[in-house]
Amino acid sequence: MTDSKATYKGIGFTYERREIPSITITNPGGSGKKAVIVECGIHAREWISHALCLWIMNSLLTNSSNEALLDKFEFSIVPVLNADGYVYTHTVDRTWRKTRSPQSSGCYGVDPNRKYAFLIYLS
Repeated sequence: MTDSKATYKGIGFTYERREIPSITITNPGGSGKKAVIVECGIHAREWISHALCLWIMNSLLTNSSNEALLDKFEFSIVPVLNADGYVYTHTVDRTWRKTRSPQSSGCYGVDPNRKYAFLIYLS
């Protein structure tokens, strides 16, 4: 971690090769902080969730009452998890919800939060 409170990192790429951004926000110094992960934009048509992530980032970076949180936790925020679907809702179909990856059935996309057989909760 650098002296900055915020660090950008691409955490992968979508099917259509868009980078998935992640912003880590914490106070410099200290190790072994607990992680808080916030994902927004999972469903493409739910545009307000992106704004919520941006509001959280702004609040963590500009509100001095959050200093104790930043001393104790490392916040990793993914503001646009389903970037392909998000672009598709702006250009083709406003009600599109899923990703844009082709499936063996001939249909496109999967629901990103129903794709996995299990969830992992970190303590």
